[in-house]
Amino acid sequence: MLSAKSEGTCIVTATKAASGSAPIVSSTATAVTFTAKPSVTPPLTITINFTSKGSTLNGADKIALSALAKKLTTGEKVTCVGYAEDNAPLALTRAKVVALYLTSRLKVDVTLKEVVTLTANSVVATAA
Repeated sequence: MLSAKSEGTCIVTATKAASGSAPIVSSTATAVTFTAKPSVTPPLTITINFTSKGSTLNGADKIALSALAKKLTTGEKVTCVGYAEDNAPLALTRAKVVALYLTSRLKVDVTLKEVVTLTANSVVATAA
């Protein structure tokens, strides 16, 4: 088995020692390239909480969303899932409010979703 501590290319030749009347035998030189393991980056996720009937961002929400926007790249896909128990329009409004704030900071591709089966009063924004 061949291993390396860093990326790069090396030339490998296998040699078998002489044994009895058999002479030394060597393979032809072969280039072997080692590459870094691909890194897996977890998606960036942020949760914005609202009051029970609210859909307005407060100062802390805006700071958190601005920090998220700084980690994103132009054109990146972001999903905003709005939550409001038994209230689809409010859930969608919350998702839109978060999406509008993000897109005011950076041009991203936003998908809006709403969930009305949970009691959460929030939006979860995830960049994939």
